[in-house]
Parts: sequence; C-alpha cells; structure tokens
Amino acid sequence: MNEQPKIRILFDEDSQRKTTVSELAASGCDVATVYSLGLTDADDDVVLAAAIESERILVTRNADDFLALHRTGIQHPGILAFYPPFPAYWKQARTILNAIKVYEGNCSNEFIGLSPFVDYPPNSDDVL
Repeated sequence: MNEQPKIRILFDEDSQRKTTVSELAASGCDVATVYSLGLTDADDDVVLAAAIESERILVTRNADDFLALHRTGIQHPGILAFYPPFPAYWKQARTILNAIKVYEGNCSNEFIGLSPFVDYPPNSDDVL
C-alpha cells in the first residue's frame, strides 16, 4: 500500500493559533510553528528560508510581505496567505486543507490567497 507523504506546514508567527495547528496535526499533517523552531520575532526572509530548508508550506497572515518575497523568484514549497477579513478560527484548518486539496498537495512556488477556499467546495461537505 502506497502511503501518501505527509503534508508539511510551517505557521508564521501571526497564524500559529493552537486550535488550527492541532486540527491540522490531528488530520495527519506534519506541522511546525515559528515558535517551535525558535524563530519568534524573526524577519520574514528568515521564516521563508526555514520553510524552504524544512520543505514546508508556509501559512501566514502577512500576505503583502510574503507576496513581495515570492515575487523575487525564490523557489519555495508554497505560501498560503490569509487576507482580511480573516475566516473564523474554526474554519482555518479546513480552509488550508481545501487549498492544498485543490492544488493536489503540490503548492511548490505558488502564492495562494486562501479567501476562495474558506467555503470550498460550495454547498458541500466534500473536504479533506
């Protein structure tokens, strides 16, 4: 039986709410936070470098700054960005998984705004 590789995620400081991190870990994701990596208060380029080095998709609310880093052409495992208005905390893990599902787990070098995935798929419970 071929086992799917775990989805590896790094939460930026502004996005590492315990309930969201716990829900994703419970769903089988390999989750790290900037806090768990000792990167509290680190600059954005340092956080992105940690995501790249550890091959983790980065989740952030700091969309504009990470979009600017993405636009430099740096190769990365993917950046998932929440834009305001932010979804309710109880929807965040599902939103992240919905986006990853649509991209079939391959978010490499993609900057993905998460707003379209908050209630995806529309009128359905078909989510990860």
